[in-house]
Amino acid sequence: MKKYFLLNLLCIVFSLNGQTFKNLNIKDGLPSSIIYDLKLDKQNRIWIATFGGGISVYDGNSFKTINQDNGLNTDLIRCLYVDTIENSIYVGAQGALDLIKKDTIINLSKVYKDTVAPNVVYLNKFNKNELVVSNHNGVFIYKNNQAIPVLEYVNVSSVYLDKNLNYWLAGRKHLIVKTKTGSKLFLKKPDSTNIEGCSDIKMFGDNIIVSAKNELYIFNNFKLVNVVKNLQQIKCMLVCNNQLWIGTVKGLYITEDFKTFKKLDKQNGIPEYEIKCLIKDKNNMVWVGTTTNGIYKQLNTNIEITNSQAKIHAFCNYNNQLYGITNTHVVKFNEDSNKFLPIHKLDKSLNFSVTFQNDIAIDNNNTFYIVASELGFIKITNGKQIHITHKLEKEDNPAIGIFIKDSLIYFGFKRSIVIGNIFFYFSVKILFIS
Repeated sequence: MKKYFLLNLLCIVFSLNGQTFKNLNIKDGLPSSIIYDLKLDKQNRIWIATFGGGISVYDGNSFKTINQDNGLNTDLIRCLYVDTIENSIYVGAQGALDLIKKDTIINLSKVYKDTVAPNVVYLNKFNKNELVVSNHNGVFIYKNNQAIPVLEYVNVSSVYLDKNLNYWLAGRKHLIVKTKTGSKLFLKKPDSTNIEGCSDIKMFGDNIIVSAKNELYIFNNFKLVNVVKNLQQIKCMLVCNNQLWIGTVKGLYITEDFKTFKKLDKQNGIPEYEIKCLIKDKNNMVWVGTTTNGIYKQLNTNIEITNSQAKIHAFCNYNNQLYGITNTHVVKFNEDSNKFLPIHKLDKSLNFSVTFQNDIAIDNNNTFYIVASELGFIKITNGKQIHITHKLEKEDNPAIGIFIKDSLIYFGFKRSIVIGNIFFYFSVKILFIS
């Protein structure tokens, strides 16, 4: 009985349940698996602060490392700030502050030598030409080669400037607001004790959220309206798609209303590592930095892919990469752009038709085999294409399928199966089908 299968799609939609992540680590090109900060530039590249490996820049395909060999003061990087206006990167490190501008690294530690101390832990610009720096000496605004103190002798891990120009300072011993008029407010718990161990501050909806140890403190203006407890040492937060993402020493949580919290686990691709930092890219995909296992990038779980050139006739999955064939190309799915990109142009003489059976497979030598129906099979090795045909008693014997297992490749024809070896193609067995 003949059975023909035709996949003829103008649009493909992949739906996976919940958030799914992919790990990127030393084996992928990261110089260190200890991640302290993540930032995004205008080209949608991820700048990665590693503690011990310098800075790594990920363009979606590969990592580029910038370290002491390139001119950084140290490879112990703690925080980054990407200035998209100046096209420059500020680098906060262990006892150092650097500026990367084009291909030049400037040692700002010499410029601001009186205020740069060990552990530059926070960098930001709320206003043009005003760099906010937090280190062991306190919080400073660096402007016109001068360091203007905002709050001295207080260890601050995060700073937030609200719409009324008040600075919220997440301190180790206090949660402090430096008002526009210069006065200081020490915000307290409901029992009037200090809010200690503050790690991050974010605006979520109409409220300001402060993470401190195992708790979230929710403020409306300066009024504490809610406290959420038992979240196990919060390290960072991110607002994305109307959700608050919370990184802890025991993994990642998501909430929309502070009543229910979803924990992401191994099923989502996120084991229980300490989450150090979170960002979102231009596609609203979340990136997660851990202190022990590199970074995790969120995969789009509701992907709509439209092939602009032609219909995609067949797909295969090889090493967790999705490949396909169109009328003109072998294509490969790119997770960052959510598109199929051409990797091999097919011989025009092939003239693929939707009325034919098509299939694709890839062997361990990265050789592509394409079912081309009446034309037999097409083998592509390093861009070179050859035809594999097999004729038996009748001239009409179209190829209809292909399967690879170990070192053997099974070519399925209309009335036979030809088994070959992927290293040296030859027929080792022919099975006849009546």
